[in-house]
Amino acid sequence: MRQDQSFAAMIASSLRLTLHRGRRTTSRPEHGGWFTPANLHFLDVVRGTMEVDHPGLRQKRLEEGDGILIAPGTTYYICVEGSDATIRYGHMDFTAFGSVELSSVFSFSPLLRPERAARIGQAIEELGRIEADTVSAVLTAEEMRISLMRSIFAHFDEPGGLAALHQARRIAPALELIGKNIEHPISRADLARSVSLSESRFSAVFTEIMNVSPMSDLRRAKLNEARTRLIQRGSSVKEVANQLGFCDQFHFSKMYQKLFGVSPSEDARGESIHP
Repeated sequence: MRQDQSFAAMIASSLRLTLHRGRRTTSRPEHGGWFTPANLHFLDVVRGTMEVDHPGLRQKRLEEGDGILIAPGTTYYICVEGSDATIRYGHMDFTAFGSVELSSVFSFSPLLRPERAARIGQAIEELGRIEADTVSAVLTAEEMRISLMRSIFAHFDEPGGLAALHQARRIAPALELIGKNIEHPISRADLARSVSLSESRFSAVFTEIMNVSPMSDLRRAKLNEARTRLIQRGSSVKEVANQLGFCDQFHFSKMYQKLFGVSPSEDARGESIHP
């Protein structure tokens, strides 16, 4: 029991949620198409209806009050119907141990119960409106973030995901090193030393647990941080690329487009058509 409590505390203390985009919006022609998200997507219908094509969803038409969660890498289609239809959406990273995306290790149904969809949508709206320029505002934002994490985590199927996190605990220092050194050069040797393994053994263990190589995971973390800075801070593409160690802006833009489906310039100008 004590070991389980210790592990639960370790997970809880490492949980982080970053909201990249999120708000309520009225239907327009761009609200439709196929998407393959790089992070966790949330959608709910406030007014009107929305057609959805998702591999794990039998219900193809979402009515008012319905909501869905889409895991990273899951290709889905939406079409918001009606000129006055209103939806809420959120694009989020929900991580533990620095860079383990929880929505990739926990299984869950894409369809949300209306009351849970409402709680998640409301928290996203409120979090998106907060300007964290005072201590009080920062604390309020953290309360909203915790509420959002609690609602999403409650939707996850815990046993399978917890088993995966037990495995991830073996490389937790390396994952946290990635999260804490996002602007600084970091090598595979640095990561291997953090868990007292040889580089070759570390790469094998990391890839077995994360299904991606250490340096690919580091690159993904940097690109996610780049998107946050472009959307939320209004930084320029060149500035963000330099801050995060991408010496070649063209190469940075190419990797960004491949991961997110939009160019960094589109996100910087607020022109992304993702819902």
